[in-house]
Amino acid sequence: MKPFRNPDFARAYYQKGNVFFEKGDFNQAIENFLKAVRLDPEFTDLLVKLGRSFLEIGKTQEAIDYYSKAIKLEPERHDLYLMRADAYARIGDFKKEIADYNSSIRLNPNDPALYGKRAAVFMQSKRYDDAIKDYTKLLELRPALIWVRVIRGDAYAEIGKFQEAIDDYNVFIKLHQEYPEVYLKRGRALYNLGYFEKAVEDFTKTIELAPEMEEAYLLRSQSLKKMGKIEDAHKDTKRATQISQAKNRHLE
Repeated sequence: MKPFRNPDFARAYYQKGNVFFEKGDFNQAIENFLKAVRLDPEFTDLLVKLGRSFLEIGKTQEAIDYYSKAIKLEPERHDLYLMRADAYARIGDFKKEIADYNSSIRLNPNDPALYGKRAAVFMQSKRYDDAIKDYTKLLELRPALIWVRVIRGDAYAEIGKFQEAIDDYNVFIKLHQEYPEVYLKRGRALYNLGYFEKAVEDFTKTIELAPEMEEAYLLRSQSLKKMGKIEDAHKDTKRATQISQAKNRHLE
């Protein structure tokens, strides 16, 4: 016997489920969506709503299953792959998450946001070369996104390409001089290349902008030691210790 199907009834349950969904009552939403899907199992937007509802209550595998059914029905919808990628992210399955971003990018290759999202996953999974490629593509599509230079610089630093990292940090700092973290990053890269005096300048700038940044004192101390300025280095180490102790007292 063929299963009873009635798309009109399905949409009635779908609309009722949407009311619960908008209220944040995802269990009731799921109950109605499941009734709907039994009556119309090829209703893509319904399958998507089921996936989103299951994701909201922490049932990630169920969400993935419904997103997969939706993708099977409409494999050319790039947004469906993004939804499933988000679900894979929840369980730390980087390989499948990246595969879904690959599919989405294949279908929509000029969307800069997709390259940024995939690059972030590459960074998480320590695939820095791939991350650099995606950030480079993102900058080609949206050169005004200057903050991407900082993240790509971080990726370059992770693989030991410190000059490339410095070049990216330079572009950002030229336009934005108020971010201490970027001076710290550039200073660390300069230190790794043996440019200790320039590193000290960046760590000093970091401290001017963020006087309580313990790491800046420690890194400047290391640079000063390399330059033979032992007394100044000890002063920075002492100051870093004072900052650390003050933070610990605050937490007690």
